[in-house]
Amino acid sequence: MSRLIARTFGLHWLTNIQYRMYEGEPVLMDVNTRPADGLHRLCRCGLNAPWAAMRLALDVDPGNLTPDFLGANYAVVAGARTLRPVARPQQRTDSPAGAVSL
Repeated sequence: MSRLIARTFGLHWLTNIQYRMYEGEPVLMDVNTRPADGLHRLCRCGLNAPWAAMRLALDVDPGNLTPDFLGANYAVVAGARTLRPVARPQQRTDSPAGAVSL
């Protein structure tokens, strides 16, 4: 689907196309003509997307683009998870000394 979208809209290089699963089907969420901010996570998984994009731009085979493993600080969560509660600091109601009032 991503290749079809990129080809249809004439998008090139590192384009960020995002999906979410809804009732077992991928649903298009977002298309950006910039790289994703998670490229460093891909590198931790063994996929160097910027290098692959450079090879494609030079008309060179980028090689295998399937990550071999998940990195040490990367996890896949298949669904919603309950988070433990965390205490929030109370908001100040008084003005600290030297504060400027708007």
